[in-house]
Amino acid sequence: MIKGSREPLISDPLFYEVQKVINTKRQVVSERDDLKEMFYLRGVLVCPLCSKKLRGSFSRGSTKRYPYYHCDSGCKTRINARIVNASYEQELNQLELSKGAMDLFKYILEDWNTGTQKAVYRQHRNVVVRKMTEQESIISQGRKLFIAGILEADDYSALKRESHVNFKCLKRELNDIDAKLKHIDEQSQLGSQSIVHILKQFLNLDVADKKHLVSLIPPSHIDSETGDVSLGLIGGLAKIVSTKRQSKK
Repeated sequence: MIKGSREPLISDPLFYEVQKVINTKRQVVSERDDLKEMFYLRGVLVCPLCSKKLRGSFSRGSTKRYPYYHCDSGCKTRINARIVNASYEQELNQLELSKGAMDLFKYILEDWNTGTQKAVYRQHRNVVVRKMTEQESIISQGRKLFIAGILEADDYSALKRESHVNFKCLKRELNDIDAKLKHIDEQSQLGSQSIVHILKQFLNLDVADKKHLVSLIPPSHIDSETGDVSLGLIGGLAKIVSTKRQSKK
């Protein structure tokens, strides 16, 4: 460190006081992020003993911190948060669309694809095919004129080069349209599965998306001894989503 010769803008004590405030804020933000990430079921879980909403916090051990969902003071409920979260995620993996909802969803996709994107792509494809046919016709006519001696060799060569370039571009465009049509067909077949697929990717969602999904499919009961949870499928959701265990029955 070299002391500057210019007059300082602020004093040394003020500088270090500001640094202390900045560092303190960063620690608080980091701690809050850890709480949100670990305790995404906080405020949704209901205590099985007193029916109050469970809170979440870390308990500091000798070497590391341990996360727990717990109740207010006076209630003994205290459950390992990692076990509870794992149980909730496992229950989500058991969900699937009911057969009736899956069939309805397929019909909706078919109508949507045929009525909008698929129709547009097919119309575009017809235009491209017509232009490719025109380019082939131009080359054919040019060849006849060249054989008849009406078209010069240089003009015929230039005509062929230009037509070949246009045809090649149109061919690429046609392949691109065909790929899009194929993708739409694949989506219509796998679309119903993709709705439930997001549940299987729960761990990869950010905290905001996790909490939104929890609000749609909340845990309805928690075992205070094992940490196992059950899901609350109510209203319209219960009519379109079922568990794999129910499907087997």
